[in-house]
Amino acid sequence: MNKFVKICLFSLLLAFFCASCEHTDTIEELNIQSTTENPSNQPTTELVDSDYSITIDKIINPELIEETDFYKILEGDGHYYYYYIYDKDDNIVDEMGFYWRKPELSIIDNSIVKVQIQLGTGIRTTRTRYYDSNSGLLSEWYDGVYDELNDIIIYDGKNKLIIQNIFDKNIYYCEIGSFSNEITDSGEPFVDVEFIEDGTSIRVTYIAKDSNEITEIISLE
Repeated sequence: MNKFVKICLFSLLLAFFCASCEHTDTIEELNIQSTTENPSNQPTTELVDSDYSITIDKIINPELIEETDFYKILEGDGHYYYYYIYDKDDNIVDEMGFYWRKPELSIIDNSIVKVQIQLGTGIRTTRTRYYDSNSGLLSEWYDGVYDELNDIIIYDGKNKLIIQNIFDKNIYYCEIGSFSNEITDSGEPFVDVEFIEDGTSIRVTYIAKDSNEITEIISLE
């Protein structure tokens, strides 16, 4: 093989190699772009924000920030929080963790542990549950709790108010959807709701259809 033929072959191989490299770079660039634009290949803001709860393994360097006989709250690096609720024998009856959103725990009526977590803006994004240390009952989660008295709560029913026993609605359940003025159908109509007169009535402040703020007292008897 003479020198001219060798040079030609080398030139052809070099051209082929360069073309292959250019094609490979193009494919890799397209794949990266596709991954970036395809939400199924990575978590989106909506998917992440739809679930705030975490597991205990996310709590790094835990610090005890609050403790009573019936609950304790831990905080880990990076605004991770975790709570435990205990019965009278120190058994764990409930536990849950959250990222960036600190759960608020308190004891009401000397025996009921109240757990509250704010997941967004407004009363309807506030989730609340209760544990009765005397009976050992753990409630479901309620959205938009306005007030509680003994074992009865008032919470948002979306343009109506629901009043019920915390642990068993078969014991007591009531809906209030009619008021002296028609309530607004936009946003959150109830400004403030509370038990009064030893729980026999409630005081309700709401936004009416004409945008006026109305306060009225409703008997529960």
